Amino acid sequence: EEHAWALFYQASRCFQKCLDEGTAYYLPTELSHVVLHKDGTVHPRTLLHTGDDSGREKFKLEHELVVNLAIVVYHALDYTH
Repeated sequence: EEHAWALFYQASRCFQKCLDEGTAYYLPTELSHVVLHKDGTVHPRTLLHTGDDSGREKFKLEHELVVNLAIVVYHALDYTH
């Protein structure tokens, strides 16, 4: 749980910087979309479309981004699968 909160904190810092730039960004829909630096910060590449994943949608509202990240983290921590 502590790691999940740390990830949310780092992601929100990264996402805010990205949103300020005004570039088109995409929703993370699976854990492999979340790119981390060695120091634990979230890389802006997390929100970029890599071209090999046609399922990612551009997000329009901030809450869409937060909800999708929450779902990704929840699934990563769900030990029942």
